[in-house]
Amino acid sequence: MTAVSLSDVTFSYGDVPVVDGVSLDVPEGEFLGLVGPNGSGKSTLLTLMLGLQRPTRGEVRLFDRPAHEFSDGERVAYVAQDATDAARDMPVTVREVVRMGRYPRNLFGRFSAADREAVAAALDRVDIADLADRRVGALSGGQRQRVFVARALAAEAD
Repeated sequence: MTAVSLSDVTFSYGDVPVVDGVSLDVPEGEFLGLVGPNGSGKSTLLTLMLGLQRPTRGEVRLFDRPAHEFSDGERVAYVAQDATDAARDMPVTVREVVRMGRYPRNLFGRFSAADREAVAAALDRVDIADLADRRVGALSGGQRQRVFVARALAAEAD
């Protein structure tokens, strides 16, 4: 199954084209890396793929559904470039931030054993289990980045 499909996607900020005629298919389970100079449209392409913006032309589909139709709880997990900077002032622990990735799965706010296991597995996967009880603001920038990657992994998004 194709996880992400872009067909002739174009996007402009006003009259300035940023993404022009991009087509690609990413099979489920594959990883995609975007490499390019600053201002080349990498972040814009990601926001299009996530359905956070709609293309000027073309179509973006996730798992054969239009990307913009996904609810926030269904969206593919994504770590924004500036997310870790805002976390410096958050009075929460690493474990609490990673647990936030499970919120869309818990309508009533109670965490199950499966939630606790997913959080522990995500902390282990990015090698920060030993930091679980530390305040996020006390971490280095690289450690904070790992916290947010762990949060995305804990979400177990498709």
